Amino acid sequence: MAREEAGGPPAGLPPVDEDLAAHVTMVRARGRSLCGLPIEAAFPEVPPRDFLDAVFTPDVDRRCESVRAEPVDCVLNLCRIGLYAYEGSLASKIEGGLWALSCDAPGEHEVIRRALHGYRTGEPVSWTDEELRRFTRTWTRAIARRLRGGPEAAT
Repeated sequence: MAREEAGGPPAGLPPVDEDLAAHVTMVRARGRSLCGLPIEAAFPEVPPRDFLDAVFTPDVDRRCESVRAEPVDCVLNLCRIGLYAYEGSLASKIEGGLWALSCDAPGEHEVIRRALHGYRTGEPVSWTDEELRRFTRTWTRAIARRLRGGPEAAT
């Protein structure tokens, strides 16, 4: 019971990779088989809902915690989740960030520019907590509305 409360699987069950559906989806969409079976034969198709469950939580507080821990990755992941939600395209972090800068989707462009710079160069990037909270709130809510079929504009 203690393992369950700590977030681990129940005793006797193997660990769970909550991102596995996302990894398999991206491998099927963008990967290359170097030897053996073709990717489509080696990995099953993942239903879109399972992919979204693996990459997106509409819980703004939980999302804000992960952004504070790894801001560059989380900012760019939100951008590529936005690209998937709005256009159905699977993308890299850089592709997602560039899309976010070039469209009318909601966003804080300066936050995205800094994340792209940090990701490309490996240089440290800094934001205020308020900048990250605002970006995360805006994007998380807009993506959640889009996935529910609501208005595209963020508030």
